[in-house]
Parts: sequence; structure tokens; C-alpha cells
Amino acid sequence: MKIVEQHEMEDELNIKQILSSLWHYRKSILFMTFFATLIAAYIAYFKPSIYTAKMLVKITSDRQGYYEDFLMVSPASGHNEIEDELIVFQSRPIAQKVLEKLNLGIRYYTTKRLRSVELYKEAPFTVTYTHIDSKMYGKKFHVTPVDNEHFRLDIEENRGTLQSIKEWIGLSEKAFKYREIHMYNTPIETEWFSLEVHKIYEPPKKEFWFTIVPNDAMVGFIQGGISASTVSKFGTIVSLNFSDTVPQRAAEIINGVAESYIEQNLEMKSKGAKKQLYFIDMQLEAINQTLKGSAKKLQEYKATNIVVNLSDKAQMTASKLSAYESKLYGINMQLDIVENMLSHLNAQKSMVHFTIDASYNENPLIAKLLTKIQETMTKYASMSATYTENYPGIKKLKTELVFLKQSLKEALKNYMVTLKKQKNRMLQAISQQQHQLKDVPKQEQHLEQLSRHFMVNEKIYSYLLEKRAETAILASSTISNTSIVQKALPPAASVKPKRKLIVLIGLILGFILGVMQAMIRAFFDNTIKRNEDIEMLTQIPLYGTLPLVDTKERIPAYLEAIRSLWINLAFSKVKDTCNIISVTSTISGEGKTFTVYHLAKMIVKSSDYKVIVLDMDLRKATLHEKFGIENREKGISTVLNERYSLQESIQSTTQQNLDILLSGPKAPNPTRLIMSENFEAMLEELSVSYDYILIDTPPIGLVSDAMKMIHISDMVLFLVKAEYSKKEFIQNMNKLERDEDLNFGIVLNGVDYEKSYYYYDYKHHYMNSYYHTDEHTL
Repeated sequence: MKIVEQHEMEDELNIKQILSSLWHYRKSILFMTFFATLIAAYIAYFKPSIYTAKMLVKITSDRQGYYEDFLMVSPASGHNEIEDELIVFQSRPIAQKVLEKLNLGIRYYTTKRLRSVELYKEAPFTVTYTHIDSKMYGKKFHVTPVDNEHFRLDIEENRGTLQSIKEWIGLSEKAFKYREIHMYNTPIETEWFSLEVHKIYEPPKKEFWFTIVPNDAMVGFIQGGISASTVSKFGTIVSLNFSDTVPQRAAEIINGVAESYIEQNLEMKSKGAKKQLYFIDMQLEAINQTLKGSAKKLQEYKATNIVVNLSDKAQMTASKLSAYESKLYGINMQLDIVENMLSHLNAQKSMVHFTIDASYNENPLIAKLLTKIQETMTKYASMSATYTENYPGIKKLKTELVFLKQSLKEALKNYMVTLKKQKNRMLQAISQQQHQLKDVPKQEQHLEQLSRHFMVNEKIYSYLLEKRAETAILASSTISNTSIVQKALPPAASVKPKRKLIVLIGLILGFILGVMQAMIRAFFDNTIKRNEDIEMLTQIPLYGTLPLVDTKERIPAYLEAIRSLWINLAFSKVKDTCNIISVTSTISGEGKTFTVYHLAKMIVKSSDYKVIVLDMDLRKATLHEKFGIENREKGISTVLNERYSLQESIQSTTQQNLDILLSGPKAPNPTRLIMSENFEAMLEELSVSYDYILIDTPPIGLVSDAMKMIHISDMVLFLVKAEYSKKEFIQNMNKLERDEDLNFGIVLNGVDYEKSYYYYDYKHHYMNSYYHTDEHTL
């Protein structure tokens, strides 16, 4: 139980010490807290506001179909494809398309309430330029209105101290400076720039400035401000955000990103249809020439020969033969396309640079695969402009392209086999029909052949016209699989900085730093501050704690503390006869002379004892100043030298029963006088006449004079001054107390209760009511 109670007392003591240390350094804590809060408020005020424009886009995936048609396997997660599209939104090609619509390179600024404010589409003037040197990129062009027609253009390059030194010693070029007055709407030509300032409305009489960066160099600005994410985990609705310091520009940019993405999607989808139209047009032109030739030959033959109409059987055979030959033409055309595509595909070593003509073909699976390859290649081109080959998205697209290439090869081979089978069947059917025409007369056969060629070409021409119309309709009706659900509007409120939060963080951080510096200072501070410090370092009893006296209001508390000290001494009186009390300290400045003076006055005021005070600091005497007595030629030094008697040297004070024996003239060797037998004889003689002898000794840590005095004293009071005396002084007292059989006591002096968290304000009220007004003086 005792051990537990001891631990509890130690914990309570540690908490008190921590709180006391914090209270002691409260001013520095408050200062650091205030300073950090002030810095945070400065940052929060001058940090530009960031606005985020948001829009919703729906992306419909058409990926699943061709997997099911071709391999009938489960497709990869559609969400992965959406994630790829999120990266495309942030790609360089999309950003470049946006920059084609918006001019973001020239920015206009002014100052409002000490802050720089950007004037997007609200500036009183606009700037156009035809030439600007790369050194002028981003520099501030200051515009100050002079009158209705003129303005002053200032350009000055700000350089650091190091650059200024280099410039001064000639190691660097001089800073660029320009300052001229120009007219509005008039070209300004210099070797660094060519620009023109157009006034929109009369500007107020304050300074504006603008910066110029080429518009195509703003790609990084757009890419850095875009963020894209899906609204739900497996959903197809994408949230596009753009953060900027200007709300209207943020909305315009993110809307432009979505529109550019949709345009790119449409261009990619219509690319195949355009190629098909080109292919059909080329075929139509060739068939048209062939058809004209067939018609001409048939017409010439009928004009030069007398022929009769073909029989019904011959006409039926010729019609079938014409239809078969038309189908054979279509099959051969498809075979040529497939063979060319397969040959081109086998010649490609890497799918990274894969290109293939997606010309007209009738196989839906091949068409889907070609469309998917085009889409994947577009994504790869967009992502490779921003990311390296090691980026996971790039690797994923390359793997997907390899898979699509293999799938396309298999589809082309299967389709080629099907076409060849169809061709063989058509050839057999044509051969049968041709065999049936052998019985027809020669003239009719030739007429049938010319008519049949004309009919075949006519059917092929009609067939191609029909396909061209279908392809044209498809091209004109192509829609994007991406649609805008909700357009972005200029945000009304900024999303950051969180100014209140910044100030709060600054306040908390300042307080934490203040506490940390207080604890560090307390850790390295080796001075004694409170009673607990003494109690932890020594077993020597503490006889009293004397408060700091720096104002008149603290006098009553000090007098009461002196009274408490006297009471403790009275109860610890060693003998009924005279008691010799030495008051010493380790170094000067700890207040022993001041304490001896007031302790002597308190003893005679509170009792009938007769007291004498000895000023034994023979080297630096100051006690006479406290009593207001002149240190004359008679004193301790003259008594010990036997020049004057003891009775001649003792002086009375204004206090009854209180006498003083001053140090007297400075002696050449004070230590020899104190160590002489005359010193002990003097004390024996004084002991007969006085109840208490108070000795104001020199500091024990500086000279050895005090050692003799403390050995012959009945009580030794070591004076320790708060926030002045080192803790090592207590260790020296412990050593002295162990080595010598002396009666020690400690008095803590100069304690500033107001620096303690347990400030005893009630003591002041008590002292003020206890003492009379005339006692409030020292």
C-alpha cells in the first residue's frame, strides 16, 4: 500500500511540475500560439481560392458483343474499360482540342484588398500578340492607365540576391527592364515582343498586369486540373472535375474536355464508314465504265445483226446465270479484301504501330473487331502522349491489342474459308447454266452473252449504289457512346483553401510548438523554481519560502513569509541560551543580506528577544545600506585586529532590541581574521548579551571565509533563489551536510507565485487585511 501511495504521490507531483512549467513559460507559449495563428491567417487570406467545376458524363460500353459473337467467353469487367476512358479524358490530345476552342495563355490580374485577383473575361482591356520571346513567358506586364488614350507599360524582372550579385560582378546578364507610355489599340513593337492592347472600357485608375504563355503550352495546366472518377463502383456515369482559381474558366474547360472527348469518339467511329464510302466510290467508278462498255457492245450488236428474241428457257437460264455471276463478283471482292487484310495483319510485327484498312466488308464480327482495334489504338495514342511504356494502363492496352490481333486473324481465316466455299458453289452453278446454253444457236448465244454481261454489271452497279446509300446513312447517323448527363456550371463557392481550418490548425500547431519549447526549456533549465525541486534533491529541511518582492502589492506576502520563517526557527531552537544562526548562500545575488535584515526585524518585532546582526562579508559589505547606517572605521575588522573594543563597535538601530556589528574597514586578509581565536572570543562575548546572533556570511561557493562561521553556528540557513540558483548547489549542500555534522536548513527566496499555476492570490488578500498600512514597506 505504501508503494502504491508513493507512486500516486510521484505521479501527482510530476503533473504539478509539468503544469507549473507550462505556467512558468505561459508568455512564450501564448506568443508562439499567436505568431503561428497570425502566419496561418496570413496564408489563409492570401492563398488563392480554388473552385471545382463538376459535370456528369455517361459512357456506354459496346465491348461485350464481339466477345460473345466470336469466342462466347465472359468479357473482362466493363468497369476496367471505363477506367481506361477516365485516363483518355486526361490525355494530351483531348487537352489540345480544348485549347483550340479556348485562349488560356493570356491572363489578366489586378489587386483587390491587398490580394491578387485574376480578371477572366472581365479585364478592361484585351491583349493580342504576334511575337513573344521565350524569355518573356510568364513575366508580368504591368499596365497603368495614364489618361483616356494612353497607358504605361512596365516590365521588370525580379531576381534573387545571388543573381543580383552575379549581375553586379558581371557574371550574369542584367535584369530586363522596360518602361514606356503607349496608346491603346496601337501595335507595340520591340525585339522581345510584338503586341497590342485593346481597350474594352475605361479602366479605373489602378494598376493591372497580364502574363503571356503560348496557348499550346497550357496542356499541362489542363491535364493537371482534371480529375475523373466513376460515380458508383460498377456504374457507367463518370464525374469529371476541373479545379481552377477562376470558376467560369473551370466550367468552360471541363465542358470543353467532355465535348472534345465526344468529338474524338465520333471521328473514330465515322472513320471506318468514310473508308467504306471511298472504297465503294472507287468500285462504282470502275463498274460504271464497265457497264457503259457492255451497253455499247450490246447496242452495236443489235444494230448490226438481225436476231430474234431468246426462248423462254434461254431467258430463264440467262437470268440465273446473270444473278450467279453478280454474286460471284461480290464474293471475289470480299475475298480480295479479306486476303489483303490478312496479309497486312501478318506483316505487322507489333500492334503498337498497327494500321489496317477497315474498308467495306459484310462480316459483322470483323467489323466489330476492327472498330474495337481502332478505339484501342486511339486510347493507346492518347495515353502514350502522357505516360511511359511502363504505365500499367499502357501495358494493359498493348496486351489487349495482341489479343484483338489474334482474334481478327482467326475471324479473317474463318471468313475466307466460308467465302471460298461460296465461290465454289457459285462456279458450279454458273457452269451448269452455261452448259444448258450450248443448245442455243450461235447468234442467240452471243446475244445472250452480251445481254448477260450488261445485266451483271447493271446488278453490280445497283448493288453498290444500294450499299453506298446504306453506308452514307450509317456515317451520317453515327452517334457517340458518350453523352453528357449534366453540364458544368461555374461553381458559386470555393472548395479550398479551408480558411477557418487553416487558422485553427495554425492555432493548434502554435500551441503545440509553444508547449514543446516550454518543455524543452524546462528540461534544459537547471535552476530551482519551486519547493518541489528542493524536496526532490535533498533531505535537508525547508524552513521557508520567500516570495519575490518587485511591487508594493507583494510586500505583505513577503512579510508573512518572513514571519513563518521565524516561527519555524523558533520551534527548532537548539538551546535556551544564545543561538547563533548563519545565513549563507552559494553565490552572491541570492538575497541573503536582504533576508537577514528582515529576519532580524521580524524577531525583535514578534518577541522580546535581543538580537544582533553581524556583517561578516568583510570583502563586500552591504548590510549597513539596509539599516541606513554608515560603515565607519569601527567594526568587525577592527575588533578582530584589537584596534577597538567590541562595545565601541556595536551600533544600535531604530528597532528596539536590535543591534548591528558592521564589517568595518576592509582588511588586507579577511580569512586570517576570521580564522583567529579573536573571532570565537567575540562570539562568546556577544552570546552573553544577546539571545540571537544572526551572521550575514559571504557566499560559501566563492570564498572559504564562511566555513569557519557555519561550523560554530547552531543553525545554518542556506539561501536559494528561485530561477537563479542551480540545482547543483543543492548537491553541494548534501555533500557538505554528509561530511560535517551541522544543523542545516534551506530557505527558498524570490519565488514568483504569479508564474506558478497555483498562484496564491488569496494570500495577498490575507496579508493586506492582516498588516497595517504602515507595515507595507520594506
